[in-house]
Amino acid sequence: MKLIIKRITTIIYQSDSLLELELDPLSFSGIDYWSQEARSAKIKLLMDDTLESILVGSLREIKAGFHTFAAFIYDDANSLIYTGVLPESSFSVEYLSLSAKTVELELLDYLGLILQLASDRLITLTDQYINPVATIPSIIGSIIHPLAMNGEPDTESYTNADVLRLILCIGPINYQYAHYSYNQAKWLPFTLVDHVLLDSSSIRYQSAPGTSHTIRFGFEANNQDIHLIFWQYSHRAGDPYPWFQHLRYRKYLVTMGSVSLVEENDEHYDGYYAEPWDIPTPPDLLSQVSLSAEYHISGSTAYYSGPATLDSIEIVPGEYKAKDLLGELLRVANAVITVDNYSFYIKNRQDDELPVLHFADPIEFELDQADISSPELTPVAVASQAVLDAISKHYRSTLEASPFDARLNTHLYSEDYSSLGLSHPYELLNSIVVFDHYHIRPLELSYDPISHSIEISGRAYHE
Repeated sequence: MKLIIKRITTIIYQSDSLLELELDPLSFSGIDYWSQEARSAKIKLLMDDTLESILVGSLREIKAGFHTFAAFIYDDANSLIYTGVLPESSFSVEYLSLSAKTVELELLDYLGLILQLASDRLITLTDQYINPVATIPSIIGSIIHPLAMNGEPDTESYTNADVLRLILCIGPINYQYAHYSYNQAKWLPFTLVDHVLLDSSSIRYQSAPGTSHTIRFGFEANNQDIHLIFWQYSHRAGDPYPWFQHLRYRKYLVTMGSVSLVEENDEHYDGYYAEPWDIPTPPDLLSQVSLSAEYHISGSTAYYSGPATLDSIEIVPGEYKAKDLLGELLRVANAVITVDNYSFYIKNRQDDELPVLHFADPIEFELDQADISSPELTPVAVASQAVLDAISKHYRSTLEASPFDARLNTHLYSEDYSSLGLSHPYELLNSIVVFDHYHIRPLELSYDPISHSIEISGRAYHE
């Protein structure tokens, strides 16, 4: 095995004499099915003068809590099995004698780097509706390539300039198109119930005492287009206050669980002597529309019940901790962030269209009843509790469909594995593994590059 350390693409250290190596599993879930955690690696090797200089001597450089280099671990077949960074205090030295010592490095992968920096980063959301997955790359960009408009990090321990120097030193991280690898059709459909489209009290014309109001609030349905209409006529007779008339009109296009303003108008007239308008005729509107979904009015609020889409999730514009925001957006989409060398990808945690790989004689296979409880989702930026409730319910149905926890052990040189023709064991995460009619959706894979043992674990169902 081999360790290579690079700073700004230049190799500043390498060693093929690793004494110990501990790799966390490559995982798509954390303690809970719907969570994700960073992946670490521990390596022990003899400390030489060059490595000592990098860690504590003249070549040492710390920015934003990390050493300014990237570490790459290769197995005996020269395949890259881990890429990470070294937090400032994540190494320890052990003296064997005055002239010989070992050092243990505890590395953190790029996801861990992002999450640690995200803890100190505030993100401002200005739009009312967002696509959660498509929003994630811009959040990552604000974390690792902060601009003046993003503000300084919410800490006094480092600055934007420190982050930029760190990222320059560890190498280019590709994240801009990470969302292209996610397919929302593999997570949908889930169904919203009584999702708030619009509370009309927020757009009513307010006036002084003595004013009379005529209000209409409802739907218009033309072919497949549904519009939500707010109409208000307000007037005051003039005694003892000056008279006036006001007409307010708002028209919204309804697209599943979201609305967008397409037309608005306000007409106002007041005075002491002018003749008033003729009283306008209120529009005829529908209080309920039922097509492939249901739209209805209750009091001053319009509601939607029907299929959901991730294209436009309503949020509360404001400022949020980047780490909390990333967690919520990934949970909403049942998505994971994966790292391949310098590139980020956002993928579906569950994908029933993956290729199927069959095992006939694993070294070991264990099966247990799995937890099928759904997450209790509390909002960070998402505006609608109905959306979160629907997602939580959908998680439960997803978990119920795979009611077992399965674990399968095999070996790099076993007949089972060799017959698959894979270039590396980590490719098993991109497949559905079948043994004895149990279909496993892998969520975690452990590979020991020394013993060559392979362990696959995930949710399973019997067919």
